[in-house]
Amino acid sequence: MRDPDLQIKKGKEIAKVVRVFEPINVPTDIAHPHIFDVEFFERHFPESEVKKYIPDPKWAPFFGTECAYLVWEKKV
Repeated sequence: MRDPDLQIKKGKEIAKVVRVFEPINVPTDIAHPHIFDVEFFERHFPESEVKKYIPDPKWAPFFGTECAYLVWEKKV
């Protein structure tokens, strides 16, 4: 299982832009083996605004869960 902290660290080292749209506060499954919350992303991207996507019931089950999203850009 991959370490999400290490993946974010490496991504910030090599990428100019990191975009996140990740389910939060949901049980783990094969596609999402870790449980995340907004605070997890705020710790890793303190200089970025972490927003919370609230699902609209009319879109369920597609985008039927809360997600954290943000765009981080490397300062050069």
